[in-house]
Amino acid sequence: MPPSLPDPAAPAPGIAAAAATAAAAAGQHGQYITCALGEAEYGVDIMAVREIKGWAETTAIPHAPAWIRGVINLRGVIVPILDLRARFGLAPTVPTPMHVVVIIQAGARTCTPDQP
Repeated sequence: MPPSLPDPAAPAPGIAAAAATAAAAAGQHGQYITCALGEAEYGVDIMAVREIKGWAETTAIPHAPAWIRGVINLRGVIVPILDLRARFGLAPTVPTPMHVVVIIQAGARTCTPDQP
């Protein structure tokens, strides 16, 4: 007898299960990218994720809050890189080769070099 496939409606294990359960309780269904910061778990709708890329050094922004790591140039678009651990009052992230940058579209604002 072939093994049965997992129920696609069942929540994924671990952190994803918590996000899926919270979304289902709110009447929302979908897939989420999740992470844990300290004891809290956070999720972002996967449809808002534009790209996941390896960690790269950032260009610092003078006088920016400590939780803004800097900016990167992503194919001609300047993207701010935020440290969510620092933003939520935890110790700043010490990047390693295992860290990634998740590019999220949070709004429709995009500026090009010829328009501020």
